[in-house]
Amino acid sequence: MKVTANMATVPSRISQCIHAIDSIAPQVDLVRVYCNGHTKEEAIFIKNGAPDNVQVFMSDSAMGDRGDIGKFYFADQPGQIYFSCDDDLLYPPDYVKHTIDQLNRYGAGTVLTYHGSELKHPVRDYYRDRIAYACLRQLNHDVEVDVGGSGVMCFNTDAIKVDLTFFEHPNMSDIYISALTKMQGSRIICLKHSQGWIKYMEVPDTIYDRHKNNCEIQTRVVNEYFSNRSQLDRV
Repeated sequence: MKVTANMATVPSRISQCIHAIDSIAPQVDLVRVYCNGHTKEEAIFIKNGAPDNVQVFMSDSAMGDRGDIGKFYFADQPGQIYFSCDDDLLYPPDYVKHTIDQLNRYGAGTVLTYHGSELKHPVRDYYRDRIAYACLRQLNHDVEVDVGGSGVMCFNTDAIKVDLTFFEHPNMSDIYISALTKMQGSRIICLKHSQGWIKYMEVPDTIYDRHKNNCEIQTRVVNEYFSNRSQLDRV
């Protein structure tokens, strides 16, 4: 199967995006970068500084500027070990191999991540009513989660079917990919990891910063798709 890394980015993160690409490209067969709102010159700049296995796609020629949904633009294609990545993270040299080893251990029907949360029902505030496991902090055991972080996620596209029409609102990919996984009867496992294994690059604006005090839509959607899910046990 082809191993792919898939990333969405914005013009204000060109420098971070290039570093993120450089960290993941040597580990995969193909890197796809979905450029939201970039000029042609900006997209060419990213491509010219990238390894040969990197493809760059402009949102104007695809589905438009849909925020982080762009990282799943190719997830409906079969035959992939699909890594969805973020443009503000640096991935360690053993990231892909280690994750694929764990996918083989858990089985192709499992979605793996290094960032996730268990929802605390009833969910009145998406960002407050949850137990979070962060990819930047140490996690001493694998844990099954409700919502997986899509910036550090991996799955087999033959086993997990992605329908982009399901992603109604932009910049809510974590919730939508997790709901799709649940609807297919599959699990999301947040894998144990050490602090500092995955590294963060400072960026001027994040989805969390933008919505942490105004998450009405996120809260409504998680209650719609996760309200009947019982508390999950650690594995």
